[in-house]
Amino acid sequence: MDNTAKASNAGKDKANVKLSVWEKTAYSFTDMAGNLLYVTISSYILYFYTDVFGITAAGAGMILLVARFFDAISAPVWGSIVDHTHTKWGQSRPYFLWLAIPFAVATFLAFTAPGLH
Repeated sequence: MDNTAKASNAGKDKANVKLSVWEKTAYSFTDMAGNLLYVTISSYILYFYTDVFGITAAGAGMILLVARFFDAISAPVWGSIVDHTHTKWGQSRPYFLWLAIPFAVATFLAFTAPGLH
């Protein structure tokens, strides 16, 4: 068997590995937490910006529109970065660990209304 066939078989073996129930549960809780945060932010942020922070509806809508454009550009970039990441912890786990604190700070700041009057 040549090296190409060996590499092909190794790739197939990796693809056929089954996840344990514990691993599936851990992944599902990570996804659930992200989706809960996304739904909470998405449903509350417009109200917060207009009624609590005092921005006009047009201004708040523009902020959200710019954020969606930024997201449309950054999501494929981050996907490519994650696809090319190979660490002993896996592809995406380092980013969950390294970016958890900055993400929490950014979320806190998104809902902070300092007295700037």
